[in-house]
Amino acid sequence: MDEFLKKLQLSEDAIKIYNQSLGRHPLTYYELYSLLPSLSSEDFESVIKELVETDLLIEIMPQESEVLLHYLAVPPFTPILNYYTNINANLSNIEDAIFGLITNSLNQIFQDEEILNLESLYESFEEIKNDIIEDSLIQKQDAKEIYGEFENIKKIEENFTNLKQILSGTEKDDLSFLTKLNNLILNKITKLTENISKIKNVLIENIKDLELKKREPGVLEVIDNVFETVIKDMLMDFSSEMNEIVEKEFEIFDMLLDEEIIQPIKDKIESIIKSGSDLNILALNIISNSEKNVNQIHKLIKEDREDLQSELEKLKARILKVLNDIIRDSISQVSGLNEPIENIMKQFLEKNISSDRTIINDIWFIKSKTKIIEEIANLIANTKKQLTIIVPKLEDFLKIEQFEKIPEEIKIRLVSSDPHTNSLVKRFKDLNNLQFKNLKNENVVALKGDNKHVIISLIKQDSTDVLNDIVGIGVNYHPLISILSPIIETTWASAKSEEMKPLEKKPAPTPEIEKPPVKKELISDSSVKQKIKEEIKEITATPEKVSMPTGAHISQVKPSTGNQPDALINTSFNMLLSKLDVIKGEDFSKELENLADLILEKRGFSVTLHSIRQIINKFKDHENFLNDEEKNEIFESIETWKQRLFQ
Repeated sequence: MDEFLKKLQLSEDAIKIYNQSLGRHPLTYYELYSLLPSLSSEDFESVIKELVETDLLIEIMPQESEVLLHYLAVPPFTPILNYYTNINANLSNIEDAIFGLITNSLNQIFQDEEILNLESLYESFEEIKNDIIEDSLIQKQDAKEIYGEFENIKKIEENFTNLKQILSGTEKDDLSFLTKLNNLILNKITKLTENISKIKNVLIENIKDLELKKREPGVLEVIDNVFETVIKDMLMDFSSEMNEIVEKEFEIFDMLLDEEIIQPIKDKIESIIKSGSDLNILALNIISNSEKNVNQIHKLIKEDREDLQSELEKLKARILKVLNDIIRDSISQVSGLNEPIENIMKQFLEKNISSDRTIINDIWFIKSKTKIIEEIANLIANTKKQLTIIVPKLEDFLKIEQFEKIPEEIKIRLVSSDPHTNSLVKRFKDLNNLQFKNLKNENVVALKGDNKHVIISLIKQDSTDVLNDIVGIGVNYHPLISILSPIIETTWASAKSEEMKPLEKKPAPTPEIEKPPVKKELISDSSVKQKIKEEIKEITATPEKVSMPTGAHISQVKPSTGNQPDALINTSFNMLLSKLDVIKGEDFSKELENLADLILEKRGFSVTLHSIRQIINKFKDHENFLNDEEKNEIFESIETWKQRLFQ
């Protein structure tokens, strides 16, 4: 169960206290505290708050102030029912969440795993494939024919071979021709040169023979000019004749080159170009046919896919509807399984934790010493006329300070097995309104307040359980009180007393101290609880000698009747006044600090609270007991504060 309790966000301390108190009778605040006494008051208060807020502790409210506030640890039915309620309230969200997850998963499956109608797609593709095969056969034949045209390229190689041979033969013929021509020219030039030289020499000789001395240079010049002209003309004629010969030879060569080489090559090239054009047309046809076939395939697949997608959406919708129905039916059935359990727990809570069952009245159980001590403190605070206390030993249950603040009009009858000579008994006997008797008693504890509240119990001597070391009952039901009261009265009458001196009244009037009923607000206040806890510890510890208070500092100021916050503040001030004779300054400062926090909580900030803070600061470093002057100053300050707060 601890795992479930942890899910309720409970602390480890709360779980420990709950586990130890579960199954027990209703326990008081300090009985619960005794389960984990190492906790501070603040931490324990938080633990109780945790358990009450989670409905694991039920507060059993008293109808009368004489009865203590109790807590009952109950099974965690309310948290479980809240757990079921939250689940039921969120069932629709859970269903929607599950359905959303399934929808997303199904969509992902249909997206990743496309289902195709393979049979129809295969048949359609078979038809297109046959068309592609037929077109391919035709195109292959056309390609072969075009390829045959490319065989003509081989003939170009033959033409170039012929050209090479022709050029080779032409070169040889031309070489022979040019050699012959060169020789002819050289011969003619040689002969011409010789003839001209001869003619020139003959003419010169003949002219010289004429003895034309004066005119000889001029004649010779004429002759040179004539020969130059004749030779130039001869060279021009020779050049013209040579050009005609060369041109004729090259015309023959060009004709032969064009007929044998150039024209066949041009024809082959044109044929190749035409074949290339045909090949281009064939390639275009192939591409066109391929595109057409691919488009046809795409169209068929697209049509099938659209039809398939529509069918898939319908299938998916049907699947989701069926799954949603299954989910809702399943969750509804699972939720229905919880109903019997929920009904049983609700009936239990209604019958056993109902309002009339969570009120302690008429009779209740007493099972621990801790509770007896609380009952005594509660009766001291609420008794108006007479209080009877019967215990085995005073030091185990009482301390003198509890009685010093009781008004003297309240008569106290105290019985224990302690002798009259006991130092603590003597201190009790010094109280004017207290009467003590001795009776041998080992295990009886009995209390009676104003004939309205009776407790009778027996101590279990061999018990080690702090919550089960006493067995007894408390009653505030008058018929039962009438039955039990004789037991207490008989015990009182049987007890021995020394000769009692008559009760003396102090001349000074004793004001009545307002004793507010012990309501939940009073008992749950941390400062009061801490004081009660300290008193319980002091009772169970070995008593020490303390100086008796003078009783001079008795407050005359009290709040109006019925004002619970002011009554709590008034009681706290009076308790502090009762300790002035036995408290050090620094301890007084700390207690006044706690009281200031209480005033701030109940009344808010005020000028009075500021004045209280000044006194706190004044005594916080005071390590000695208070002197009379300091006590009087404190008493007067408290009276002034109370007047301001209670007006």
